[in-house]
Amino acid sequence: MILTKLEHGDSVKIPLFSPITQKILTVTLDGAVKKPGVYSFSEGTTLHEIIAEAGGYTNNAYPYGGSLFRKSVAKIQQETFDKTYSSLINYLASNSNISSVASSTNLQIILAELKAAKFKGRLSAEFSQRMVEKDASLDTILADGDEIVIPLFTSDVFVTGDVLNPGGRRYNSELKPKDYIEQSGGLGRFADSDRVVVIKPNGDAEVIKAKLFFSYSGSTIYPGSIIYAPREIGKLEGIQFTATLAPIVSSLALSLASLNSIK
Repeated sequence: MILTKLEHGDSVKIPLFSPITQKILTVTLDGAVKKPGVYSFSEGTTLHEIIAEAGGYTNNAYPYGGSLFRKSVAKIQQETFDKTYSSLINYLASNSNISSVASSTNLQIILAELKAAKFKGRLSAEFSQRMVEKDASLDTILADGDEIVIPLFTSDVFVTGDVLNPGGRRYNSELKPKDYIEQSGGLGRFADSDRVVVIKPNGDAEVIKAKLFFSYSGSTIYPGSIIYAPREIGKLEGIQFTATLAPIVSSLALSLASLNSIK
């Protein structure tokens, strides 16, 4: 160390302390993990790194039904929905030929359901540790404010929408969507059998057309799946009004998947 002797008239400049500030990123981890809570993380941290930090899954966890919610995704979903909904309302208001249909009870019920839909911003993610170990690119990089929910395993399939007795039905690998709907009392009076939606626990959704409904043999129905039967609102001057509403109904169904798959 070199010491310098100061003399009369010397000046010494001491820089102000300037701490390095870095925003603290946080993620909320809830559900069937060993140590749920709010975790801080650095940029580049992945979903499975946080799950590992939380001690991993519990024995009764259902990773296939895991949900990752992101605020930016919720904002985009809500903005897109609001624009589509506004376009629909403007279409109804500007067409005098459909005033009688627009005032129908059936349509009013659907509009009320759509308006009440709220989006949490579910983001597709791989929750299987085995799959991520095989291919690290499947892991998801987290963003500040993300919310992760790992549900408990459920042995039920949930039937909702326009059926006579909506609710949970015991899972059976031999059953098809029509079987679960029959267990729920069948489709309601206004159900649209051409747009029954099957939503898997991971959020993937598939629309079953009428011609396939009673012979459906597509993707497997998993425990925790949701079968959603939307209402049909008829036709307007030869144009199926359900086609106008289809994008909104699909968004609503996916929203229901995000909310109802958390058990």
